[in-house]
Amino acid sequence: MPKTQDRTSMARNIQYLVILAIAAVTTYGWNKYTYSDKSKDEIVKEENLIIAPKNYEVPRYRTNQPPEQILNRFSYTTSYNKTTKTPNWVGWVLTADHTDGEYARKGHSFIEDSDVSLPRALYTGQAEIPVHLLKFES
Repeated sequence: MPKTQDRTSMARNIQYLVILAIAAVTTYGWNKYTYSDKSKDEIVKEENLIIAPKNYEVPRYRTNQPPEQILNRFSYTTSYNKTTKTPNWVGWVLTADHTDGEYARKGHSFIEDSDVSLPRALYTGQAEIPVHLLKFES
């Protein structure tokens, strides 16, 4: 067999091996998340995510993470930044039940969230209150 055919044959074999390796890795990764005996919650916990109530997912901890205090609430989870006194992020699921549910807001006031570490931001006058940073009290 001439050397040209040997090289062509070897190159084709390498291509087949690369394709086979990609297929194996793709199949393994796909099966890990779709055909597992484990529940979604168990898989997510394996990925080092924090599971908040109602399966709201919280981002993975990073080494360059800003200072935070995680607050888990009935309808949302937030990472409160103690330095800036504002949230790093807020996670929630908005459904029709949330927009037209049993939790009427009219006539209810917002109060300071005592679970947030001191010192907290101080707001005076209703026009200055960022209500998304305050705990809803029914």
